Amino acid sequence: MFFYFCIFGLVASFIFCIPTWKWPNLKQYILLLLTGFFGMLAQVMMTSAYKYCKAAIGGVLSMSTCVFTAFLGILLINEPLTVYELIGAVLIVSSSVFVVVIDKG
Repeated sequence: MFFYFCIFGLVASFIFCIPTWKWPNLKQYILLLLTGFFGMLAQVMMTSAYKYCKAAIGGVLSMSTCVFTAFLGILLINEPLTVYELIGAVLIVSSSVFVVVIDKG
């Protein structure tokens, strides 16, 4: 499944890249390879980690990735936080807390 997901992503992304394609230099190739390798490694590790937790907790962790990514964007590259993002984060965190409380009770 992971292989087909990557292949589909490659084909879908390539179609939109054709009009503005520029060949990367050696440094950019190395960065692309490292990004792909560590992204693949993280995906495989995250997928295999789901077998050690309950489905409810796995769902909470999966939903929380958007919030963590937005938080890192704010911290690392000074992305602005919009009102809609803040509302979404509050909804995700509050629903995650609700699921965990219900799951334990």
